[in-house]
Amino acid sequence: MNLLIAFVILLCLGIGEVRDPEFALHLGERLTLLTLVALLVPGAALVQTAIIGRRVRNQTIDEMSRQRILNRLSVSHSAVWLAASLAIVWGIRWPDIVRVNWQCDRWPLLDDLLILAPILLSLFFSWAIFYDVKRLLDRNAAGTTQTQNATQNCFGLHLAERLQFVGLRFRVYVLMVLLPILATLLARDAASLAEQLPEIWRITAFISGSVLILALFPLLMLIAWKHGPIEDVVLRLKLLDSCRRLKLGVRTIRAWHTGGQIINAVVAGVIPGLRVIVISDAMLGYFPQRELLAVVRHEAGHIRMSHMPIRMFFLLFPLILAAIDQTNGAMVANFVTTQFELLSLTSTHAVLASAIVYLLYLLATLTWLSHQMEFEADWFSVMSEQTNDDARNDVEQQADALLAEHDSMTLAIARLAAHSPEQFERRTLMHPSLKERMQRTARLAEHRISARQLASVTSRRSSLVRIVVVAAVCAFILRSVFFCL
Repeated sequence: MNLLIAFVILLCLGIGEVRDPEFALHLGERLTLLTLVALLVPGAALVQTAIIGRRVRNQTIDEMSRQRILNRLSVSHSAVWLAASLAIVWGIRWPDIVRVNWQCDRWPLLDDLLILAPILLSLFFSWAIFYDVKRLLDRNAAGTTQTQNATQNCFGLHLAERLQFVGLRFRVYVLMVLLPILATLLARDAASLAEQLPEIWRITAFISGSVLILALFPLLMLIAWKHGPIEDVVLRLKLLDSCRRLKLGVRTIRAWHTGGQIINAVVAGVIPGLRVIVISDAMLGYFPQRELLAVVRHEAGHIRMSHMPIRMFFLLFPLILAAIDQTNGAMVANFVTTQFELLSLTSTHAVLASAIVYLLYLLATLTWLSHQMEFEADWFSVMSEQTNDDARNDVEQQADALLAEHDSMTLAIARLAAHSPEQFERRTLMHPSLKERMQRTARLAEHRISARQLASVTSRRSSLVRIVVVAAVCAFILRSVFFCL
């Protein structure tokens, strides 16, 4: 969901940036059409909710059917939202109205926020309507038959729960994507306002600001999410002691308050000493202590194997190439634009095509990479205790410890599958299926792969990526200095 929202936001802002701004005529008609298109998205959500309500009203839905309903709902509504967003920024020319008719581009970020406002509001209202789908399916799973159509649920009913449902999705899916994008746009606007400064200073300030945003981006989760201390003091101390023994540079471990809606654990931060591990309230209440320790070791694997910097590198690599092309006279960009003009296409089509290519790149690279990272983190969770015991020469004791830790990680995955059975054989963009993870950890325990061997492989890969990242940044800075001189 984060990837889709990021794609739509960047696409809508990108179309507004490259398109030549023109004064939009017939403003009243365009604003009326804008309102209708924006309301089309929650209207489609209302129709879908009514259809699902009629289907589950008097029958029991099994888990597989429930998952198929949610998948179809997600795909169909995402297509409606994407089409409506493109209609708003492309057909109705909403960016032109904001920047030319109303002249809001004179204020930093104001034009960007107004462009995104109808697009995001339509999504929020859809989520508020889809809360009824969640209640319907939860009641059906509990064996309660639904006697009323979902559309008969007044919007004001369950207002607190509905707002909590929408607020959690806003913080997890939208705010985590929107904050770094807005911070980057603010840095760009600030650089454009400082035109009296030498160009090298502005380029250096923009690069430094972008690097700082990327470094502090994971910490934004702590601002966006509701969290607090883990109430079980003994558990908190044991988790922190495990982090200390693994030398993770974790400052603290916090409880993530989701109202029981999410069962997950996340590492916030890439800077040692500032990292924070957050564990959702559902996981803290559902998992026993031994399995929570295995989960923390899994998150430790992401830290020790530099998964976050590697993922950020693959995410930004095409953007770095585009920036280098801009400093070299935009030869590639001009060539692409010329080819589109030969086909009687505009720069807007070029931006749309570039966004699609970038999305396909992310789907091809990050999906495979994220799956491998989950496997490696599981392996680290199993092998980390063996690593701590490598000082012992008793092979049997090490083998017993390996099997014990394998059991803890396998039980944690199995418990997650029991809580979310639809995820057992389902692969997502960022995670392999739980079945695959259990099979991989079982093979690891059977073959007794050396912990030092696994750490050596991942360390070489992380070092290679770091060298490439530093070389790319240095080349970009040196090329920018040479270009300015």
